[in-house]
Amino acid sequence: MPTALYTLSPAITSGKITLDFNVTTQEQAKSVMITIPNILNFDFGKKYALAFKVETITGEGVLSEAASETLVINIMAANKIDGKYEVTGTFVDYVGGPTWLGIYPKDIQLITLGLNNAAKYDPFYGTYNYIFDAAGGASGFGGWTVCFTVDDNNNITVYNSTNDPLPRQRTAVLYTGDGAASNKFNPTTHSFDVSYQMSQLTASPVLRNLIIEHYEYKGPR
Repeated sequence: MPTALYTLSPAITSGKITLDFNVTTQEQAKSVMITIPNILNFDFGKKYALAFKVETITGEGVLSEAASETLVINIMAANKIDGKYEVTGTFVDYVGGPTWLGIYPKDIQLITLGLNNAAKYDPFYGTYNYIFDAAGGASGFGGWTVCFTVDDNNNITVYNSTNDPLPRQRTAVLYTGDGAASNKFNPTTHSFDVSYQMSQLTASPVLRNLIIEHYEYKGPR
């Protein structure tokens, strides 16, 4: 990670960070805080890392034989909707019919893609796809990976991050009709409600499903 992007606390002095552990209280952990003063300088298309190596230990401290003396830390940017959520909601697919059911509640991670964008990741199934119950078994919509965008006024919109070619060309469409969610992020609770559909040109109807969800914030990733 370029040094111009960040500062560390404790600061680096002559290439070193010194951490003092309190022997009296048997202190076993210390934090090194990484601050990025201007997030606009952060390239969301790159993966950054910082590497540290234990150089010396003085006093009564010892390095565990099970511990590595080298540590590599991945640096991830997090916008305001990034985090872990418990999601509840409803799902209906007009093509699959009543035997296709939504799987709720579910744990979802929103992963920062840019200053205002986040990908929706399902850690249980290990996929960015929307997973549902298709007549007794888990299934997903190929080529349909819904991502969220939140603007400066906390309005939520959706888009499809996968290029699904013709003739199917699945895309994500925000739903604002009868019974729609607020499609609004609440910065106080860090939670939001959203409703969206999948457009599929080869389906009848083209807007083949409706998903209405509540995202309850559970903490950072």
